[in-house]
Amino acid sequence: MEDKENKKHRVPKAGPKAERKKEKKVPEHQKNVKERNPKAFTFKSATAAAKATQRNSDREVKKHHVPILNTTSILSAAELPPYLVAVVGPPKVGKTSLIRSLLRNYTPERIDEINGPITVVTGKQRRITFFECPNDLNSMIDIGKTADLILLVIDASFGFEMETFEFLNILQVHGFPKVMGVLTHLDLFRDPNKLKVTKKKLKHRFWQEIYQGAKLFYLSGMINGKYLKREIHNLARFISIVKFRPLQWRSSHPYVIADRMEDITPPHLVHKNPGMDRSVTFYGYIRGANMKPKSKLHVAGVGDFDMASIDLLPDPCPLPDKVPRKTLNEKQRLTYAPMSNLGNLFLDKDATYVEMPVVQKNQGEAEGMMKDLQQTQNTIDQMMEESTLRLFKGSAPLSNKFMEEEEEEEGEDMDDEDDDDDDGQDDDDDEEEEGEDIVVTADGRSRRKAPNPMKFKDDEEDKSTNGDVVYDEEEETDEVKLLEKQLKQRKELGLDDDDDGADDMEEEEEEEEEEGKRDIARWKEGMVERAASAFEKQTTLMELVYNESTKKEEDKEDDDDELFQLKKRRDGEEGLDSIDSSKFFSHEDGKQGTDWFDEEVINSLAHRFVSMDPSADNVNRPRLKDDEVYGDFEDLESGEKHKSSETMKKEEDESFKQKKIDQKNKFDNKYDEEEEEEEGDFFSSMKSNMETKAKEAALEFAGEDAETRAMYEGFRPGYYVRILIEKLPMEFIKNFSPHRPMLLGGLLMGEDAIGFLQCRIKKHRWARKILKSNDPLIFSLGWRRFQTMPLYSMEDSNGRGRMLKYTPEHMHCIATIFAPITPSNSGFAAFQSLDDLSTGFRVSATGVILEQNQSFKVVKKLKLVGTPAASFKKTVYVQNMFTSALEVAKFEGAGIRTVSGIRGIIKRALAKPAGSFRATFEDRVLMSDIVFLRTWYPVEAKRLYNPVTSLLDENWKGMKTVRLLRIERDIAIPQKPDSNYAPVEERPSMVVKPLQVPSKLRDKTPWAIRATLMENKIQRLDQRKKKLDIKRKVVLEPEEKKVKEALKTLNFLARERHAKVQEKEKKEKEEYKKKKAKEDALEAEKVKNTKKRLYKLEGTTQLNRDFKKTRRTQ
Repeated sequence: MEDKENKKHRVPKAGPKAERKKEKKVPEHQKNVKERNPKAFTFKSATAAAKATQRNSDREVKKHHVPILNTTSILSAAELPPYLVAVVGPPKVGKTSLIRSLLRNYTPERIDEINGPITVVTGKQRRITFFECPNDLNSMIDIGKTADLILLVIDASFGFEMETFEFLNILQVHGFPKVMGVLTHLDLFRDPNKLKVTKKKLKHRFWQEIYQGAKLFYLSGMINGKYLKREIHNLARFISIVKFRPLQWRSSHPYVIADRMEDITPPHLVHKNPGMDRSVTFYGYIRGANMKPKSKLHVAGVGDFDMASIDLLPDPCPLPDKVPRKTLNEKQRLTYAPMSNLGNLFLDKDATYVEMPVVQKNQGEAEGMMKDLQQTQNTIDQMMEESTLRLFKGSAPLSNKFMEEEEEEEGEDMDDEDDDDDDGQDDDDDEEEEGEDIVVTADGRSRRKAPNPMKFKDDEEDKSTNGDVVYDEEEETDEVKLLEKQLKQRKELGLDDDDDGADDMEEEEEEEEEEGKRDIARWKEGMVERAASAFEKQTTLMELVYNESTKKEEDKEDDDDELFQLKKRRDGEEGLDSIDSSKFFSHEDGKQGTDWFDEEVINSLAHRFVSMDPSADNVNRPRLKDDEVYGDFEDLESGEKHKSSETMKKEEDESFKQKKIDQKNKFDNKYDEEEEEEEGDFFSSMKSNMETKAKEAALEFAGEDAETRAMYEGFRPGYYVRILIEKLPMEFIKNFSPHRPMLLGGLLMGEDAIGFLQCRIKKHRWARKILKSNDPLIFSLGWRRFQTMPLYSMEDSNGRGRMLKYTPEHMHCIATIFAPITPSNSGFAAFQSLDDLSTGFRVSATGVILEQNQSFKVVKKLKLVGTPAASFKKTVYVQNMFTSALEVAKFEGAGIRTVSGIRGIIKRALAKPAGSFRATFEDRVLMSDIVFLRTWYPVEAKRLYNPVTSLLDENWKGMKTVRLLRIERDIAIPQKPDSNYAPVEERPSMVVKPLQVPSKLRDKTPWAIRATLMENKIQRLDQRKKKLDIKRKVVLEPEEKKVKEALKTLNFLARERHAKVQEKEKKEKEEYKKKKAKEDALEAEKVKNTKKRLYKLEGTTQLNRDFKKTRRTQ
């Protein structure tokens, strides 16, 4: 059998590595040609330059938007909470299969059943929490308020369903997070042309609902129950680079999507009283804003509760600390899905956990050493600090902590010397360092939290005084070190922004890969030589006891990349005559020296050692100076306070250090302001100002530990916490379902109060019926879902709120509701029913909150009717309008009007009958007239607030409308007699009967007389009608007068125009007659002449015939 040839190595021709190799091969004289000769690369024409400038300006302006402060921008990737990616869609469209395929792309773990949130480490800088949203309107509302990215799954074979558009409308009013569409079931299309047309149609419809160019992915089919690997990989790539814009409500309110919950109520109490309220703990990541302890929470679907306690727990799914490679290995791809029975880590209050034993295989020497280092619980600095040394039997053990004061003084002296020598490094040397936050678990294991980038720690200059020996490292110039520090601080501050997300991620991954490789190789280089050089000098007894070195200088630099960091190294030598303190001399050796076994010598040195008796004042500290023995003291006689020289020196050093820090901050601020002025962009300056303020606020507590920061500023986003809520209803545990989201929304100050809200609302164009005032409506507002009875109104031009019985069509109106106080500009969606059985569009209306108050004035029109009791010239006594004199007194001076339009005013109440009053009108009022008073009656909205408790009862149904109750109970609509319109009685028109003339008389009467008789009779009837019109006097209203005058003017103009037309036609007829007469005369003359000629010719012909006849006869 022939030997099989192995696959040859392929040299990469594309990608970042190939680009770097190409750059290395470029000759030096060809590099930076564009910088050395910029004129060779400029525009060839002014028109092209203007077009390019205009295009760049347009692209820049398109990016402008209202800047919103992102509270999580100051957090590192390890501190950020996982991004919540929700998979939403109707049933049977492939949501579960999509999540399984995405999980398979990220992690090798297999999940049999998708329940609750699933958190996955997807990269070196990103974590994602997947959640499958059920086809439940309550769950869709909660997911729309909390999800960072929505994967909208659509069945292409069926098209868009109602649930898809309902969910998009929910997103629109709650901030509208990022949305990506996913088309499934494309393999059901057999005709490629039909598939192409369907995809194009669905894409444009999807763009119409979101925006032009929204991402829409096509999943062509499935193999073995999973989508194609390449298509899922492309979708995962887009998920990994998407950028999230902060939403206003989420940025100002903390919230937690619980990934699991536990009922910690004592079992014996539950056994005695199964219906008792429970104590439940929720676990999850904090998102949004900082969550304060003891604050109020709203559990969506349950109600408002007080937070009993909140505890910080270790992150169950942390990001890898350092990844030397470009991709993560299987061990670093963690998955945490507690409700799906995946993940061996379950946290409780004491931060205990279960650690599965690892079966070790054949390990090499290097691998074994790394395993031992990983299992080390404490750092080398901590072990060196906790190490002790007992010099004499019976004496107290010595530790490095005993020498902290003297070492700090030496360190500060060295810092001062460095400050005098080099001004470029003084600001970094003066910064204080803080230790890492360490969480100690119940079994004694210490877990360190990721460092905060805002603490301004420079890892390359990490100095500590607890160590004794430091490795040698490469020397760098002061300019290079200063430049590296400034660049690193600018990166930590986030000043170097870049909008290209995908390129940034690739570049960062490549840099981390190269850096990791360099780190691996660097700590191995020269390990044996450095260790030997470090330990070739023995540690002397004088150094251990007094911390006094026999060498002159200390090199304080260390390397962050070294695995072992030894802190100090002595460079110089005192000379050949220096005392070798490592040797022990005695008189028995025959050499000159002190007899260390003499009791007097021992007693003289006893004060230099720590005594076993802590109460012995004379041996607690070395007796060097009087002020060091006595320290600070106060003269009781004079009241003057004296300070020791050590205390005064410390204060001077602290003041000098603070001056240096202030000077550095002033320089940095001035430098940043100059950069902003040079840019001259108002938008970028506004963004940078907001970010700078946020970072300054974050730096206020940068030096505090986690517990202190949580006490003052609350628990920051990204913390994994345990929240205890007491007195939770038993139905929550009984009806618990892991498929529904558990949202714990934080409430700000005052948001737990209930009052009246006024909002702008519009009925959805797809809702079937208009909305009626005081009909119950379910609102989704803030974190809450509740039922209330809105009162609709419309604002008049004078500011009056006039009540509406129904909402207008295709138009906004104002609604007044009784609900918890919510900030203005908060969007909401309204539903008449949350049932899944509804066939219509369930989103009834959308709107926004305008203002909050304890009451709003809404009025409706009311007409009071009265009749005249007595009528004088212009004074009328009116009755039956009011019931008492008090009511009359309230309306004194009000305007009234009669049916005929005569205006009047109410004067005074009459003694009898009750409710009658005297009124004055502008004209005489008949007793048959009716008097009206137009008033406005105040209407108050119903005080109903009914929270939706969908997590307590899955089939929750709120208050029903009157229409539904009548339909269910088969009740007819009540008919009020006053509400029915009476038939209109119209006056019958007069019919003129024809004149009845006896036949005998008609026969004898001439026709002319007969016609005259008929005309006279008609004229008499018209005159009688005119007389009746003259006798009946009608006082017209001003509007009626204007209409009458306008009609009169129009009629006059019409008559004039008609007369002119008639006169013109008459003239034209006369002219036509004259013209016609002339033409007729000419025509007659012509005919006459023609006839004459014809007759003459005929006569001549006849004469000739006669002549011929006579001749023949002769």
